[in-house]
Amino acid sequence: MKIETPAYFNKRQADKWALITGQLNEYGLLSRLDSDIITVYVENWEDWLTATEAIRKDGQVIEGHRGNPRQHPAYPIARDCAERLRKLADVMGLTPSSRRRMGVQEPEEVPDDIARLLSFQ
Repeated sequence: MKIETPAYFNKRQADKWALITGQLNEYGLLSRLDSDIITVYVENWEDWLTATEAIRKDGQVIEGHRGNPRQHPAYPIARDCAERLRKLADVMGLTPSSRRRMGVQEPEEVPDDIARLLSFQ
């Protein structure tokens, strides 16, 4: 099954969408009804990533308007997004423990092309 990527997503969001929908499909957990929650997840992931990039660039502590040190304004955004992502991941089956609770069998991983070829001999 394939669910269309939202047209307004940037490349980074589209790549994350493809990764999540691909994995959910592989586990048999993907439905067209999941489009909205996957969109919310990817949008929060993008916000989290943007905030953490700003913190990495500027540091966790920055100079305030009076010259005093203060927490980077992106820190609460990153923290709140991370918490939403954790909750969404748990509901969506994006964590090992949530998949176990759902009774999902993990697909077998093939480490590389050589192992894949050898398994057919």
